[in-house]
Formats: sequence, C-alpha cells, structure tokens
Amino acid sequence: MSTKRKLKVIGIVLGTLVPLMILIIYLVGQGIVSSQQGGLMAVAVFGMYVGFGTLIVVYRLIGKLD
Repeated sequence: MSTKRKLKVIGIVLGTLVPLMILIIYLVGQGIVSSQQGGLMAVAVFGMYVGFGTLIVVYRLIGKLD
C-alpha cells in the first residue's frame, strides 16, 4: 500500500471517529447521558472501528489467497 493511500485511509478513519467522540463528549457535557453511559458509548464506537478494521484486513488477506 502506497504512503499516499495509507494517509488517505488514516484521514478517513480519523475524520469519522473524531466527530463521533466529540458528539459523545458534548452529550456528557450537556447532561443528556451520564458519564458511565458516555464511556460505554466511546468504548463501543472504538470497538466497532477495531472490529470492522480487523474484518477488512482478514477479507483482504483471504482475497490474496485466491
């Protein structure tokens, strides 16, 4: 994978993850959700990114086997 493509992927991931985390922080700050709920939401969002990232990597590796 070229450096330009890696930077593009990192930019897309950060461009979607950071606004979600900012939204969670805003919701906790406004008192709409409790701090425990906000922490759980943050962990869940991060876990989904890691999980889907793992699935994409495995899919690409399986594709190379054919």
